[in-house]
Amino acid sequence: MQTHDGGISNRMKDIQKSNSTLESVSDGIKRFLSDPYDRDTNPGGIINLRNAENCAMGDWLLPKVKELNQHMREEELAYGTSYGILELRKEVAAFLQERCKADHEIDPQNLIVLNSITSALLSLSIAIG
Repeated sequence: MQTHDGGISNRMKDIQKSNSTLESVSDGIKRFLSDPYDRDTNPGGIINLRNAENCAMGDWLLPKVKELNQHMREEELAYGTSYGILELRKEVAAFLQERCKADHEIDPQNLIVLNSITSALLSLSIAIG
């Protein structure tokens, strides 16, 4: 890929120098979390363009979805937490408690539910640094 000096920011060039893609992603997330952009308090901060979420149409979309499922909540139309919704973690904890015959209670707050092995590996790499 051919680039010119103005095409990539110095921050991105630093991230690209990293030895692996996983390290690059992890470094990018750590940098964003350590210096997030805020228009008023940190205008020189980092803007996260990695995640996209369309919340602008929730008020229009929810009534349409409720025609199919009247129990749907607006927060279920957007991305959930990165560690899984509490209701699911409670059910997983109860399932593990019963199936594994655990001798102590499994706390759902100590569980993380992810949607793929890629998400699990990325989260693990960030956690262990």
